[in-house]
Amino acid sequence: MMFRGVCFTEENQKLVIRISNRSCLGQWNMIHLEEGAGDVLVFLTGQEEIESVERLVLEKLQQLPEEKRKLKVLPIYSSLPSEKQMQVFMPAPTGFRKVILATNIAETSVTIPGIKYVIDPGLVKARTYSARTGMESLVVVPTSKAQALQRSGRAGREGPGKCFRLYPEREFEKLSDSTVPEIKRCNLSKVVLQLKALGVDDIIGFDFMEKPSREAVIKSLKLLALLGTLTEESRLSKPVGHQMARLPLDPTHAKALILASQFNCLEEMLIAVAMLSVESIFYAPREKLEEVAVDNLFQMHFACFLAAVRQIRENVEQMGLHVASCGDDMLQFRRCLAAAFFLNAALKQPDGTYRVLSSGQSVQIHPSSVLFRTKPDCLIFDELVRTNHNYIRNVSRVDYLWLPELAPQYYTLKE
Repeated sequence: MMFRGVCFTEENQKLVIRISNRSCLGQWNMIHLEEGAGDVLVFLTGQEEIESVERLVLEKLQQLPEEKRKLKVLPIYSSLPSEKQMQVFMPAPTGFRKVILATNIAETSVTIPGIKYVIDPGLVKARTYSARTGMESLVVVPTSKAQALQRSGRAGREGPGKCFRLYPEREFEKLSDSTVPEIKRCNLSKVVLQLKALGVDDIIGFDFMEKPSREAVIKSLKLLALLGTLTEESRLSKPVGHQMARLPLDPTHAKALILASQFNCLEEMLIAVAMLSVESIFYAPREKLEEVAVDNLFQMHFACFLAAVRQIRENVEQMGLHVASCGDDMLQFRRCLAAAFFLNAALKQPDGTYRVLSSGQSVQIHPSSVLFRTKPDCLIFDELVRTNHNYIRNVSRVDYLWLPELAPQYYTLKE
C-alpha cells in the first residue's frame, strides 16, 4: 500500500477536489511510465470530476512520446448510458493500457477484469440530511476505512496489484471504521410514515438497529404534520395520511400525486414523480451540453422509468384518485407543484443567487437546468447538491404569491 500527500479538509472542498484531480493525474502518469502492464482504476466523486480528469489525462497524453500514448481512457458512472458502461469490461487493444475513471459504483457493484493498479483520493459523494435546515444534499466526504480497504481490494483480483492512496497514512488512521448507516444521514419522513402505518406510535422510543438522532425524528414528524399526513394526536390523518402511506414514495412526492388529483393534472404529475423516482434518463456529456439543452437529446434508463409510471399509476387508480390531464394549462401543474413542494421554495436575491425560504440557505440553480440562464424570481426544487456551491436541481418556476395561498399552514406562520 502506498500513501501520498493530499489531505481532506471540509473547509475547502473545491480546493481539495482540484488538488485530488491533479494528484490522480500525476499518479496515473507515474504508473503509466514506470509500472508494468496492467489497467488502472481511479476512484472519483462524480461525473463532473470524471470529465475533468479525463480531459487532463488526454491533454497530458499528447505530451508523451508516441510509443507511450497507447492508452484508453474510459469513464463509468451510474448515469452513463449502458453501452458506454460496458466498454470498461472489454479487453484493451494489444499493447494498450486502460485507465478507468469511476465513482464508488466500482467499489462493490461491479468487478472489472484486468485491474492491477488502483488510485484512491479518499473521497466519496454521499447523501446527507441536516435536521437543522431540513435539507437533504449530496456532499463530498472522506471515505471510511472499510471503503478504503474495499477500494484497495479492487487491485490485483486476478494477481498481484498495487493501491495508491492520495493522502498520508496518518489521515487513514483518522477515518471512521465504517460508513455511517443511511438511516443516520437521510430524511426519515418516509421511515416514520411507514412506522405510523404499522401502528407504531412512539417513534422516538422505537428500537432502531441504528438509532437516528432525536432531532432528525422530530423534524420528520413536523414535516409530515405540515404535509397534512398526521393529526394533532400524531396519528395518520384520513384520508390523506393513509393514502400517502400506501404509495412507495417520498412523502412530498406522494402528497404531490394526491394534490394533482384535485388540480386535474395527475397525468402530468405521474410522469414527473416517476422521473424523480429513478436514475436520471438524461445523459449530458460536457462536449454536447449546448446541443443537449436545445434538442433534449437523451440516453435513457427508460425501462426503469416506464416501470415506475406503471407501478405508481396502478397505486393511484386503486386508491380511486382522479387521473386527468391539464393539457396545455401548465399553470395548474405549476400551482400543484408549489402546493406540494412549498418547503423547497427559493426566492431570487439581488446578487442573482437564491435563498431557500424554509432554511435561509443561499443556493444557485444547477448549470444543467434549463432555467440556469433565465433565473425566475421564485422557484421550487426537488434536490440540493453541495459541491463548491449549493446547487438546486429539478426546479420549476412558481409565483411567490402562490405560497401563502396554497400552503397557509406554513407561510402564514412564517409571515
